[in-house]
Amino acid sequence: MDNSGLQPEPIDVIDGALYKALIEVNRLFATSLDLPATEIFDMLANLLVDMLDLALVHIAVLPKDSDWVKVIASAGPAQMYSEGLRITVREDLPEGRWAVGIALRTGKPVRREMADKDYDPWRERAREFGLGGGFAVPFQFPDGQLGAITLYRQDGKSFITHIEGLLSRLGEDLTSFLRRKREHEQVVRLSDFQEAVGTMLHQFLMVADPITAYSEVARILIEKTDAMGVWISVPDGGFLRTVAGKCKDSMPELAKDLWKFQPKIADDGPHLSHSVSARAYRSGKPVVISDGLIPILEGLKHSFSSLKPVNVAGAWPIVTSCGPIAVLVIVSEDPEYFSDEPLLSLLGQLIDGIRIAVQNLEAQASISQITLLYGALLTEGDLLFTVQNEQEFLDLTCAKLIESGLFKAVWIGTASESGSVDVRASVGVSKSQLSLLFDIVHERPASRSAGERAMESGETLYVADYVNDPQHARWAAIAERNGWRSTVSAPIERDGRKWGVLTVISNHVDGFSPGMLELLTRISQIVSHGLNEIDLRQELNNERDRQSWLASHDLLTGLPNRRGLDDHISEAIARSTRHELILAVGMLDLDDFKALNDRYGHEVGDQVLKEFSAMLKGSLRQTDYLARIGGDEFVVVLEDVRRLSDLSKVLRKVETVFNSLLELPNGERVRVGGSLGLAVYPEDESPPAELLRKADQALYRLKGRKGYRSRDWAFYAPGDPDGISIYPHLSEANSQRVPQNLFQTLLNGDGLRVFYQPIVELASGRVVGVEALARLASSKNVIHEPEEFIDDLSPGDQKYLTMEVLAKVLNNLNLLERDGIKLWASVNVSPELLMSDQFIRDLTEVFSKDSIEPSRITLEVLEGGNFISMDDAWKRLIALKELGLDLAIDDIGSAYSSLLRLRDLPIDKMKFDRQFVRTLSSQPDGFHFLNAMLDLSRGLRVDFIVEGAETPEILDALTTLEIPYAQGFAISHPLPFEDLRKWLLAYQPENSIEHPTTSLGLLAFHTRLTYLHHQRLNSKLPSPTVNECPLQDHLERLGYGGSDIDVAHHRYHEMLRHYENGFGQKPNPGLRNFEESREALRQAILRILAQDHSGK
Repeated sequence: MDNSGLQPEPIDVIDGALYKALIEVNRLFATSLDLPATEIFDMLANLLVDMLDLALVHIAVLPKDSDWVKVIASAGPAQMYSEGLRITVREDLPEGRWAVGIALRTGKPVRREMADKDYDPWRERAREFGLGGGFAVPFQFPDGQLGAITLYRQDGKSFITHIEGLLSRLGEDLTSFLRRKREHEQVVRLSDFQEAVGTMLHQFLMVADPITAYSEVARILIEKTDAMGVWISVPDGGFLRTVAGKCKDSMPELAKDLWKFQPKIADDGPHLSHSVSARAYRSGKPVVISDGLIPILEGLKHSFSSLKPVNVAGAWPIVTSCGPIAVLVIVSEDPEYFSDEPLLSLLGQLIDGIRIAVQNLEAQASISQITLLYGALLTEGDLLFTVQNEQEFLDLTCAKLIESGLFKAVWIGTASESGSVDVRASVGVSKSQLSLLFDIVHERPASRSAGERAMESGETLYVADYVNDPQHARWAAIAERNGWRSTVSAPIERDGRKWGVLTVISNHVDGFSPGMLELLTRISQIVSHGLNEIDLRQELNNERDRQSWLASHDLLTGLPNRRGLDDHISEAIARSTRHELILAVGMLDLDDFKALNDRYGHEVGDQVLKEFSAMLKGSLRQTDYLARIGGDEFVVVLEDVRRLSDLSKVLRKVETVFNSLLELPNGERVRVGGSLGLAVYPEDESPPAELLRKADQALYRLKGRKGYRSRDWAFYAPGDPDGISIYPHLSEANSQRVPQNLFQTLLNGDGLRVFYQPIVELASGRVVGVEALARLASSKNVIHEPEEFIDDLSPGDQKYLTMEVLAKVLNNLNLLERDGIKLWASVNVSPELLMSDQFIRDLTEVFSKDSIEPSRITLEVLEGGNFISMDDAWKRLIALKELGLDLAIDDIGSAYSSLLRLRDLPIDKMKFDRQFVRTLSSQPDGFHFLNAMLDLSRGLRVDFIVEGAETPEILDALTTLEIPYAQGFAISHPLPFEDLRKWLLAYQPENSIEHPTTSLGLLAFHTRLTYLHHQRLNSKLPSPTVNECPLQDHLERLGYGGSDIDVAHHRYHEMLRHYENGFGQKPNPGLRNFEESREALRQAILRILAQDHSGK
């Protein structure tokens, strides 16, 4: 570029600016000792740009072990020029011949102009940013690292020679400042650490255990010093595990990762085994790793990204007389953090303080351990007064020792028949883990574990370092994996003989003091004494139980005797009452036993009684009770019976025993036979003795009928002339009734099922809705319908039932909609529930959370009762309508007195009573009432649904009568949801069929036609001729042309025409003949209907 047109600034102006800049730079240095170096460099670059009106100032450093320069700060209008700038100190490369590279190589200030040939690599880029010449000034960090400040003037200007000295002064001042800053930081750091150490030594007096002490060390160092992170690790299973740690708030990821550092202690693993903590633990001496000096730290950074800002790590082992017990690690981003000898000395004092504190805490812990073990010793003696058996005693012994908190695991074993060890009780270690030890022993019997050797020798054995003990090298891997560091095995005797061993395990090397060893030996002796006491107690209990059994049982048969029978019956009654079940008490004796006893002798008789009682007991259930009360008399108590029909199943098994043949000692086979009289609770709520008396009375009466009875059992029945009932019976309602609490259990458990019955639009055959029907299913999948259980549910249960059904309905409608099927569903609701404000609030909440529109839910209310005539009913129904719900009155036709009130109610649907519909085949006059109800629904403008379409002929009749909607077995039985889903997907409407198709449908059509004729007659409209009448078409289509019906139909129309001709005459001369012909036609259809039914 031609610079001839530009005039350089006067020398005095440049000198003055440089002097002022140097003054401001030194002022900056004087006030910035506490600021980070990166921030100071940024401020320095900006200051030089501003005061010297430069285009660019950048500050660069030469990283250790690198030839390429790294720009760490820049400022000025051309600041972007510094990005991606490639500069090296290598003289053989073009990038090393610019001012920065030369200054770093020579240690002297260097000036270069734009025209210099060495500027070639950067010239084009410099022109883009309007840069002229540059001046590079070298400086040095306290650790010897080199750096350079480079100043660029704008293009067309240049530096004059005589300011080189002034710029050299800038480099010297920066070097001096960096040295002073390092010294200042060391003084501050040392002061902070001194304060931290003092605080920690004071805190050590208040901590309770080593882990707390370690946590305090980490907390105080982070709070009071500039350390980036601090953690303490302890040996655990061959690794160093972090037990305490803290990081600066700016290092949240490191705070997480430090708990993951688990370097292997042995020097045979991956790079983590070479970490600073592992090396310090192995050597027992402090280790410092600085970034750039040893590649180990870089290896760690690859594993844990949170370590990337870390440039130095130091580790100090905490060593006691037993060797290293922990390692303190401190990390920092400052590579020279641990270069200050006074700081290292202070850290040594800190480690001594930690060691002393830990030793004191362990001494206190030892005293506490002795105290705790004394407590366990006393507890062991107390156990003898509370335990029930040997296993409980052994289990509790292990548990109590573990509860002391002194041991990692405790086990008690005995010698097995195979020569190994049979573990009888263990806590903190599983029997499978212990079996690994004894499997090794079994494979190599020459070697014995400490527990086995203690059993054999009868002496307590202590292994202080289980992992490293040569005698136990065979188990070292297992011990190390499970954290077993030291063990004590104390022998246990029983009845003066070697019996077993008590072994306790610690997770600490040398974890047992002499006092603890003595106490553990005492505890093993107490276990021996306890086992002897348990043996003696068991002998006494066995003898007591034997005497008690003899007193309450029959010696011949082994069955309970009369003693305790009343108590058992009382308890059985209480159980039956609590569970609302049936209980039967029976008196039983053998029919022909006396004759057999007299003929074959008492010895044979006793044998028969033994065999008979065994067979009888085998025929009964586990819950039943059998006692012999003398001679050939027995008592049975049959519990857990839900209905008498269930009881008869048990009695038939007893009857089978009565009819069985018994083999006598001489080989002869005889049938003894038997009779059983029973009294049933709660039908008879007499006390036990009275129940037995009534059962005995039933037995006596039954034996009197032995020659002509059809069963071998009978129930006591006061109403019977003889006081008995030969056949078990109960009213139908009671025999089918299931106890109330069973239904509540099913409802509150998983017993609720919702079945759905489709509702069809008869004109099109299209399915428009479903009725949801509640069912309760037992565990045996017995399905109970509402008639069985609804009256046994409380109002609260009924509300719960309704809401659960509604929830399932909403869910199922959503599932059907996914299949492309959109239906409405009706749910039955009791009138009492509708009167509840809470119910309406519950519905509001349900529909506020569900996607199903409320209009697709119809609440069905029974017409019966006085609900729809209550003043409040209207208000409740209005509230439900405001929610958007549809309302239906169910079983219309079952309570006629309330029909007049229907017009006042805000209902959407009327459902006609299924019981009425089922009788239409046998009582066809009902079609008139059904037709009237259809007209009523049309007048009220509500949908009319007929229930009970149970047969094809009823469905045909309803279709013919033009009933809008119907449901019933002829369409579909109620179905579980998944079956409904399949049914709907497969359903095809049969809307191509012409109705009527049956004689009942024909009668329905005649009823409808008669009704229409009446309307026309009342309106003085002419009626159709016989050939115009649709009934004639149906008669011919169904094959009744020329039949009695056809003749009667023609006669009817002829008389109808005469009747119409007599309009205006009083009386009408054709009225009587018309009515007779109408009735004759009806009777002809009824005869065909009767013939069809009789032919089925």
